[in-house]
Amino acid sequence: MVSYSMASGSDGCLPQLSEDGSTELAELTPGLLARLGRAPGLATLRQHVRSVCRSRSKLAIVGGLMAVVLFEVLPLWWVPVLAQLGWVSALSLGASLLAGLACLGVVERHSPLHVRLRLAAWLVAVSAAACGIAVMLTGGGVASPLGYAGWRVMLALSLPGVICAAAGLRIPERSRQLGVAVYATGDEDVAGIWQKVGNHLDHVHVDLVDATVNPSAAAVELGRLEDVRRCWPALPVCLHVMSRRPRSWVERTWRQVDWYLLPCDSRDDLTSLMAECRRRGKRVGIVWQQGFPVERMRQYLSQVDFVMVMGIARLGVSGQALSEGSLEAAKLFSRLSSEHHFKLMFDGGVNVENAARIPGEYLVSASGVLASSVPKRSAELLRWSPIPSTGGRRAA
Repeated sequence: MVSYSMASGSDGCLPQLSEDGSTELAELTPGLLARLGRAPGLATLRQHVRSVCRSRSKLAIVGGLMAVVLFEVLPLWWVPVLAQLGWVSALSLGASLLAGLACLGVVERHSPLHVRLRLAAWLVAVSAAACGIAVMLTGGGVASPLGYAGWRVMLALSLPGVICAAAGLRIPERSRQLGVAVYATGDEDVAGIWQKVGNHLDHVHVDLVDATVNPSAAAVELGRLEDVRRCWPALPVCLHVMSRRPRSWVERTWRQVDWYLLPCDSRDDLTSLMAECRRRGKRVGIVWQQGFPVERMRQYLSQVDFVMVMGIARLGVSGQALSEGSLEAAKLFSRLSSEHHFKLMFDGGVNVENAARIPGEYLVSASGVLASSVPKRSAELLRWSPIPSTGGRRAA
């Protein structure tokens, strides 16, 4: 019988990580480049660029707006005399808008229809505003198509931020962070998984199961981590260590792994292992599984970045049904996340049909995505799935 009650309280926190998962240095490296690299303005710019590059929605908007500018301006620039004809300008503007919407549709083709419609509305609104302002600034672009194009580009890139700040509107963003499970075994086809899901995920979740947890488990093959790095070089790699002796695996994988998920029933000293992970700039989490008393996890909650709830009974086996008891545990951890400042993960039994019932910003799925008829669409539906309320505040 699993008990879900827990006394509140907090333990001393280990050094906190920055948003990109790296530890902050106590001292700045000497030299002009180091100082410039840490200048507040440049740091803000770097964060903004990273945010755009990691957000498929923002990339879709930017790509669509650039297609609008390109298709509208090039005909007028190549044949300036045509710019005198109002119908040519109108035709060019209409074609450019269709090109932008087509670009957006290609980037977001696997996302839900209502999301694509909202993004299209953003594209049309920003493009129309940029066009109107550019026309006023350049007299329609007849005299200087190049100057008109420059204003269109600058306005197209800056107006979304202005609208967000002034009107409080937001470009639609995915509500979940999705990881697809890869097994660290010799017969796992990592390249085949990449072909199915591509970059329609936010991190890669590698499951490592050894004989201390499952005597019949397949032999661990750490070479799969190298395969993951080659297929997804820009994504964080998370290693779920399903072992009673996780330290030996952690110490052998520092170079390939960004995040570690550790079992609470470890025979190794978890506190010292977490401290070592922190020292090396890794994010770290603990895992709840069915049958484990939640109270025994309390001492770690303020020391971790993640708490992952296993939604299935048998570890390392895909295709199992979601457990109702694990949903109750996830609701409890979701309410505790704001107090202890960790992110909630959920792994096991996750699919498009039940995602809306599962708390937590981070989802991990294997067969729920890979066994579907269109894996990329299933991945996007999971990333856009709403996060249910559990009566507590979301973690900052």
